[in-house]
Amino acid sequence: MIRLRSLAAIAVVLALPCLTLAAAAQGTDQGSVYSRFGLGERSLPFSPIGAAMGGGGFGLGGTSYASLANPAALADLSLTRALVGFRLDLLESSDATGAVSQQTTGALTGFSFGFPLYEGRWGVAVALTPYTRSGYGVQLDRTFDAGQGILASDRYTAFFEGNGGLDRVSIGTGYRVHPNVSIGLRGDFTFGIIEDVQRALFVDPHYEEVRVATATRLRGLGAGFGIRAGTASVFRDGDYLSVGAFVDTPTRLDAERIVTSGSSFEPDTLGTSMEGTADLPVATGLGFAYQAGTRFALVADALYEPWSRFESSLAFPGHSSAASGMKDRSRVSGGVEFYPAGRDLLASLLKRTAYRLGAFVEQGYVTPDPDQTIRTLGLTAGLSFPTLFPGTRVDINVEAGKRGTASGLLVEDRYLKFGVNVNFADRWFVRRPLN
Repeated sequence: MIRLRSLAAIAVVLALPCLTLAAAAQGTDQGSVYSRFGLGERSLPFSPIGAAMGGGGFGLGGTSYASLANPAALADLSLTRALVGFRLDLLESSDATGAVSQQTTGALTGFSFGFPLYEGRWGVAVALTPYTRSGYGVQLDRTFDAGQGILASDRYTAFFEGNGGLDRVSIGTGYRVHPNVSIGLRGDFTFGIIEDVQRALFVDPHYEEVRVATATRLRGLGAGFGIRAGTASVFRDGDYLSVGAFVDTPTRLDAERIVTSGSSFEPDTLGTSMEGTADLPVATGLGFAYQAGTRFALVADALYEPWSRFESSLAFPGHSSAASGMKDRSRVSGGVEFYPAGRDLLASLLKRTAYRLGAFVEQGYVTPDPDQTIRTLGLTAGLSFPTLFPGTRVDINVEAGKRGTASGLLVEDRYLKFGVNVNFADRWFVRRPLN
């Protein structure tokens, strides 16, 4: 009987993926349950000014930040810049039963370093940024179906846990080919490990606790192209209207998956290794920016990624080699920036501070229910403070939003994200004049 119950326990854990939709309705204690599906929750391009203005800024110039979202903006660099950012996330999730869970997480949002090769005409930058993030913990109470050697009253708790994600190292350059036109090129190395653990804890001590762990390592090379064009004095003297666009090419990731299975007393009793590929889709972005002198700016941006064409020889939650449950990801955003004193370096601190507001709507690329689309609505805001070092600023951003809905098998996430970014600036690589 004990042996039969041990085999039944293993069978239960191996069947846990079939419970995905039901489990998704139970909430999470580590992060958003939606990060379980696909390759994890997609991250935005690393740009403090863009994050505070709805998450875009693809048409903005690069005089103040070394952002590789649109590498064409690197042509505007006049100072050497180093940017590092941190983020704190507060998340509250609820499901249709009224169950509520709360989580707090923190992470490094990225790092970039850029400098001009030819001031105001040719610049280069390198960056380390997240591409996806996965972090969740789901608990589900279940009862066995009656069968040989199994009582219908036997109960167990199924756990779904995961962490990891993909990071991206990028190096790019932007060059001004015309006073009003610049182009950019970026190379990317995407890599990371996504880990998922499924385990079952049984009330009856005759059953052994069993776990199945999956670790998928992915890596691959890709590229991105960008262009930015603008013209001055469109509606009034001193204003500037620009448009920027970028395309990230499809990226093939080499994948290696290791699956281990066993009890907590005898781990890794079964180990298998599989190799395959996963193809990231093309990504396109378009942005407009209007600057009314040095005090006021408006941006509007759109992003599109056709994840419905995602292909992988290995199965991921929400996707199999036979059918893809993924949807095309789209994002529309807009924002405003205001400098009370413009570029007056003698004004007070509050007048030299930049004030930013934005909003966005996004359609996610993954969903626990193929018949439902996960949408996110959010508001953003930010302050950019000057420092005693010319050109160096400290940016504080906040984003509040709602994702999904607490109906059926879905979960509603309400979140608040705080970001702190330090943007260092200095004049390097300048040959001193001879005395």
